[in-house]
Amino acid sequence: MNSIVSGASRISTRLVRLILSVPVYCKIIGVGILVSGLIGSVSAYLINYELATRLYDNLKSDSLLIGRLASHQLAHAIAVDDRAAVRDVLQHLLRDSEEIEFFVVENNRGEIYVKSLSSDKDPTSLPTRIETAQPESPVIWGAEIGESIAESVTPILKGQFGVVRVGLNDRKISASLKEVNRRFSIALAFCIIVGQLLALFVTYYLTKPIHHLARRAKDLAEGNYSARASVFFDDEIGDLARTFNIAAMNIDSARHALWQKERIRAQLVKKLVQQSEEDRRIISQELHDQVGQSLSFLLLRAETSVCGVGDGYKCPLCLDLKDELYNLIGDVRNMAFLLRPPELDDYGLDSAFKRYATKITDRSRLAVEYEYIGEDAKHRLPEAVEITLYRIAQEAVSNVIKHARASHVSIIFFHGELAVLMIEDDGVGFDTGNYTPGLGILGMKERVSMIGGDILVESSPGEGTTIKITIPTRGAAA
Repeated sequence: MNSIVSGASRISTRLVRLILSVPVYCKIIGVGILVSGLIGSVSAYLINYELATRLYDNLKSDSLLIGRLASHQLAHAIAVDDRAAVRDVLQHLLRDSEEIEFFVVENNRGEIYVKSLSSDKDPTSLPTRIETAQPESPVIWGAEIGESIAESVTPILKGQFGVVRVGLNDRKISASLKEVNRRFSIALAFCIIVGQLLALFVTYYLTKPIHHLARRAKDLAEGNYSARASVFFDDEIGDLARTFNIAAMNIDSARHALWQKERIRAQLVKKLVQQSEEDRRIISQELHDQVGQSLSFLLLRAETSVCGVGDGYKCPLCLDLKDELYNLIGDVRNMAFLLRPPELDDYGLDSAFKRYATKITDRSRLAVEYEYIGEDAKHRLPEAVEITLYRIAQEAVSNVIKHARASHVSIIFFHGELAVLMIEDDGVGFDTGNYTPGLGILGMKERVSMIGGDILVESSPGEGTTIKITIPTRGAAA
């Protein structure tokens, strides 16, 4: 039982939601039709009831008057026991009125003395008769309108010669009520049509500002922050439009202020990156030119130094010093390369990627393959683009070494109308839908956004990771 009640409740709730989800103009028109139909039905019922009551009261009065007239005209004929004269009087009365259904004259013993019918039915045998009229108290009996009889009983000479029963049909009443209903239905239909036309007119002007406000709100949601709503009328909808305009202005102002802050932040970040790259270049050059040369001079001195007592003999301390200097010179050169590879400044991105792939492969267990696709590699990109792509490749490979547990990395560089850099690995991967980017990924995105490019990171557990950077070469930021 509870499940049935719960199911019925859910169905009714869904039905109410469905009804309330229709457009406003449909609601207004629907309410108008419902109210018009309800008022029309109630009015039709009340009018029919009141009119039928009065018409049937008049029919009972007519029955009583005709009975009295018949009693007066039949008195002499009944007194002399002239049945033929009684029938003539009754037939004359029947011809004068279409409403008379029957006459029945009963003697003072209740026996039928004479009867005259407008049809072949005996009124006393009709199954619809539920009661018998009493003298001077007419009654209505019958099944329904159009098939009922108003019957009256009138004494003849104060009952000395019996009574005369008169039955009047209600066919005229039925026809009158049908005509009234027909006219009322036509009038009601006309009123409903006119009302609905007025409702459409009013609904149009009521919903026009609502639709306009909805369109402006949609424009605002789609990024048109200059969208403003027109105020059509000084009503509640007009107040809502004014409030919307204030909110839109505040959003536009806040967005502009945020844009200004973001622009300043981007400029600061760009300057910091440029300064960082310049510092890297200077430090790399100093390591290569000053520190590298000094270490090379020390190595030369160590190689020409002689320790010991015999010719050709060098002490182990000098040999160890020479090996340390060799290693130190290699470390300094590698440090200078990582800070700023000279190939990047002298020959471009393709040469820098080739040497970087070779160095990483030689110095780690990670096999790095590089492939160049596109125009002549000598065709250079703007310096900012080359530096950005090189740093992203460095950061991506560094992340692979630290986190991916990969054995192979591919660096693919395409140079055409677009500059495209792809770094793919065969590592453990990660779920991009449930992952919070680290500083490495965020730094890549920041660098790419500064030169007007796009970055896409694709990965799934056990399937490795692919990073794709796309930068337009026409008008790329320098």
